[in-house]
Amino acid sequence: MRQHPTAGISVILTLSVSILFTSTAFGMAKVPSSVVEIQQEDNEFRFMRNGEEYFVKGAGGTRYMDKLVVAGGNSVRAWMGTQEALDEAEKHGLSVCFGLPLLKPRSGFDYTDPEVIEQQLDSIREKIYRYRDHPALLMWAIGNEAEMHASEEERARVWKAINDIAKMIKQIDKDHPVITVTSGFGNDKFIELNEYCPDLDAVGVNTYGKIARVPDEIKRQNWTKPYFVTEFGPRGWWEVDTTSWGIPIEGTSSEKAAFYGMGYDTAVNGNKQCLGSYVFLWGDKQEKTHTWFNLFLPEGNPTAIVDVMSRAWTGEWPANRAPAIGPEKMTVVSDKTKRSEGHIFKPNTKLICKVNASDPNGDEMTIKWDIRIDGATNESVGGDHEPSIKPIEGLVLSTDGKTAVIKTPAEPGMYRIFVYAYDTAGAVGTANVPILVEPQSAEKQEPVIYLASNLKTDTYTLGEQWKLVWTDEFDGDTLNRENWNFQVLEAGRFNGELQEYTDSEQNAYVEDGCLVIQAIHKSDVHGPNQYSSARLNTAQKQTWKYGRIAARIQLPYGEGVFPAFWMLGANCIENGGDTPWPLCGEIDIVELFGNKNDAVVEANIHYADEEDAHDQMGSVPLELEEGIFADQFHVFEIEWDENCVVWMADGKEYARRDITTEVMKEFHQEFFILLNFAVGGTWAGCPDETTHFPQHMYVDWVKVYQKEHASP
Repeated sequence: MRQHPTAGISVILTLSVSILFTSTAFGMAKVPSSVVEIQQEDNEFRFMRNGEEYFVKGAGGTRYMDKLVVAGGNSVRAWMGTQEALDEAEKHGLSVCFGLPLLKPRSGFDYTDPEVIEQQLDSIREKIYRYRDHPALLMWAIGNEAEMHASEEERARVWKAINDIAKMIKQIDKDHPVITVTSGFGNDKFIELNEYCPDLDAVGVNTYGKIARVPDEIKRQNWTKPYFVTEFGPRGWWEVDTTSWGIPIEGTSSEKAAFYGMGYDTAVNGNKQCLGSYVFLWGDKQEKTHTWFNLFLPEGNPTAIVDVMSRAWTGEWPANRAPAIGPEKMTVVSDKTKRSEGHIFKPNTKLICKVNASDPNGDEMTIKWDIRIDGATNESVGGDHEPSIKPIEGLVLSTDGKTAVIKTPAEPGMYRIFVYAYDTAGAVGTANVPILVEPQSAEKQEPVIYLASNLKTDTYTLGEQWKLVWTDEFDGDTLNRENWNFQVLEAGRFNGELQEYTDSEQNAYVEDGCLVIQAIHKSDVHGPNQYSSARLNTAQKQTWKYGRIAARIQLPYGEGVFPAFWMLGANCIENGGDTPWPLCGEIDIVELFGNKNDAVVEANIHYADEEDAHDQMGSVPLELEEGIFADQFHVFEIEWDENCVVWMADGKEYARRDITTEVMKEFHQEFFILLNFAVGGTWAGCPDETTHFPQHMYVDWVKVYQKEHASP
């Protein structure tokens, strides 16, 4: 055992010191159980196992233990610990982070019921007695992301139950540290653990796209005990860009391998509070795809991520490295048009698919392809079970080296095309592209273009306490460029939208006392760059802090339309400021989503949470009692002051949000106005043959009022 220093030298804190021995039945020789302790000297921690320093080089999962040893790993994490996992690990000279599953509030478990909490405690107590003396045991992990999607109140109850379990374990087993495993670091979880879980020896954090922030969050939230990164991997499906129809886009195996390496170097390697990590997933599972989080294919083929982890653990690359994908990655185009069409195709379309694959060792490669129903629509979270998805037979028509001809399915829907590049040793590089198969075109109808009958019957007025400080009533022949900027942007710049934004008078002009924003369908094809429209703003020309901001608008209608009247903080980096979204703040005064209901508009507000990640109020709808919003002009407005934002339509309040908390600080600054008409994308869906074009957003006027005491 490590010797304690004499007086005058820094004191070493030993969290566990006792040694136990187990005896087998029939009086055979005693086998020492593992003795694991966390030692602290000043601000540095040491993880000790059987008297020797032990930095965890672990993998999540209990498969392929032989390959883990070869790669340089020394531990496995079993989310649901078992005798089999312990025995198999011991056979390979590995240790086990033994998972003690907890029931979760998101699954309906009630942490206010003392009877069920006691039953859970008793069940775990029995496991501690059963497995505490196993030589492969490294530490106990209470739960896995049990707090996910729980309210603050629910989290407090969960943490208290976890601390009761930790206290019970330490009474029975003083030789193995006790941790709990959190879903990231949001909601100041480590601060909560400091308050509610004093009996934990360390914490395990599961993190993906935000792994680089773990050390800073540990420090900011004043977590002074050690930590393990108990899961890390690629950017999660909730953290990546999406297609125009809202499906997450997975990175290639090479892109993911690079991200694993970055995460390990940033949050694990060389960090004084970190005692090691468990890479996710040493095996395979279906989570949105069968390749997203997996270091191996279902058949056991290792990817480049295994190579990266082997280098991280041993300091050297393995002799054989998996094939690489990139830099051009994978392309999918129509055989007929030779264009990607935004990866939106008709049924039974032949596609030319190519992959840019190479082998670091110069090995000959075998390229295989398949197409599957897209599993990313599965609504499971937190690693909950998803059924596997098999390839669709008969759609890979031919292959030639790095090229394949694949036919889209006859059934409309969402699919993914996968490619696998194998070397002679069986290592593999992977990539995939989501595609949308649309129904065959129906006969187009003639467009309907009209102005609402109530254009001239404007009755909008406010009380004397409101002063009109700015207005544009579009009474001239052209748009007033002293008020408005045109944003010229390519298709797909925001939310996977299909339109390009232009400064053409075809897309935005003044007529009959209205601003007209016209969305044009430029061809018979649905997809990116097949539409043009306009996006106008008052950035650096007209900005306001607080007031009554209103516009009288006749909205468009139909599948795939997405008009908006909204505001952004004047400091927005996109418009000449220095602050990225969502830190600049966004107020959606009115939005209409064409894939929902043309009689419904929605209000929302977007901001940054405590971690500077996107958060929002959540869309609040208002539905007309009869007709749709394209039938008439309507006044959409907000009343915004230092306390709250209130949304109104035709004078009727339908949403309200308090802005007095610290997280809403961005809403106490200057904002500018935007008017735009988007087509398609994540939020509005794709136009179809029922959508008439051109479509129009008519704006009779825009007005800003402020009270006499308001900031100008």
